[in-house]
Amino acid sequence: GNPSVLLIAWDNAGNPGISAPLNPSIYLEAGWNLLSYPLVYEDNLPVQLFSDLVGSWTVLTWDPISGSYHGKDDSVLNPGIGFWLKLAESQTYSPIGYSAHDARVPLAAGSNLVGVPLLKNVNWDEVWVIPSRGDPMKMQNAVSAGLVRGIALGWDGMEYFNVKYTPGYFEPLLGYWMWATVPVLLDFNYHPVGP
Repeated sequence: GNPSVLLIAWDNAGNPGISAPLNPSIYLEAGWNLLSYPLVYEDNLPVQLFSDLVGSWTVLTWDPISGSYHGKDDSVLNPGIGFWLKLAESQTYSPIGYSAHDARVPLAAGSNLVGVPLLKNVNWDEVWVIPSRGDPMKMQNAVSAGLVRGIALGWDGMEYFNVKYTPGYFEPLLGYWMWATVPVLLDFNYHPVGP
């Protein structure tokens, strides 16, 4: 049958709250799909995560440090990491696992493949950037400060689109190219504290 996801909410003190089963799914086209895996499941190895796919498939992850791709045997699909999935046949896919506790995604200087480590849409303006030195700032301020470029490119199967303009938000299960000038953290669920 279809796998399901158990979503557990935590309060600010880290206490588990209400749990609700989810069954997220995404339709994947034959050919290349730019995705991310927002859940935690065992070792998050592609062979485990995609064992139910029909037909042949391959995964490529991007290593921003070396500037090269790694294949499915050398990849771990942790929440927030984007990857390419090539399918021989179009099909619907339902991920399995548990909700990630951390909504932060590291960016190296240069090109990065990322995704939302949550099961919800996140508006471009709601993403915060946390530099290694200095205070967290909204995405647009980080763009103005030159820490990140003001684009995030998704792939619709035919061409790239800039998330900032269309649709204006990051979607779970999809992957995006992003660029940073220095190492930073993206926080897709930041809550400023203070006056």
